Amino acid sequence: MKPLTDHSRRKFDWSQILRWACWGSLENGALLSGLSPAPGPGVGENRSHRPHRRRHRALSVMGLALAAAMFQGPGAGAQDLAPNKQWIEQINAGMVFPSSPQVSSAFALGYGSEFVLGYRFNRDFSLSTSFGYYDCDQKGSGAAAGEWLYMPLLETARVNFGEGWFRPYALLGIGAAFNTYSQTVPFGGSTQKLSHSETDLLLAPGLGALFVVFPNAALYLQSRLDMDFTTGKTLNSPVVDGPTLFIPLQAGLSFFVL
Repeated sequence: MKPLTDHSRRKFDWSQILRWACWGSLENGALLSGLSPAPGPGVGENRSHRPHRRRHRALSVMGLALAAAMFQGPGAGAQDLAPNKQWIEQINAGMVFPSSPQVSSAFALGYGSEFVLGYRFNRDFSLSTSFGYYDCDQKGSGAAAGEWLYMPLLETARVNFGEGWFRPYALLGIGAAFNTYSQTVPFGGSTQKLSHSETDLLLAPGLGALFVVFPNAALYLQSRLDMDFTTGKTLNSPVVDGPTLFIPLQAGLSFFVL
């Protein structure tokens, strides 16, 4: 048996520990704000506290990623991904910026997270399926007045460029966005809360970079332009853009398994 101080043994053990920690935290709700809206006021939760908890959960992924990179120390970037590890598991968290005119004027910076399961056909090309959750509260008034929740379900093709520890990539996703949005607006000297739910086409081109820190694990940073083809053509629904644009900025961990 090799001693525990052996460098190759240490790399293997810590990449596995990091993977288990991420998925264990996910099961306990530490990395994701939840795949359904949290209970409203009077059901055991003050929703005004939700943005702070979402921020902390998003940062927990980044903290684990940085801890992994720091533990590796100098020379971590010299590694390559194991060629026989073709299945990909990913978890990310980050911020989402409402970007089209109507949604950016009404809703504030939000937070969210995604799961990804994919397959590498070779070193540079992969296909994946992802499911996420993003939440942007109404500006000035908070979630009690209104919020935009969208859950993207995407099939994504990704192409990596280059070799070594740093690999930029381009991606293109297509799928559906499950939208639920509400907004409190002025009405006849008072206010009125409008709400609507719909499922729409979602296109998501993006760019990112992969940082290899273990033979079977990597960090990544990426951003997308989520083009959510909302309609909002129903009575008493908030005014929306066509398409409604969001820009997620994500940091995460990739595990290459099987």
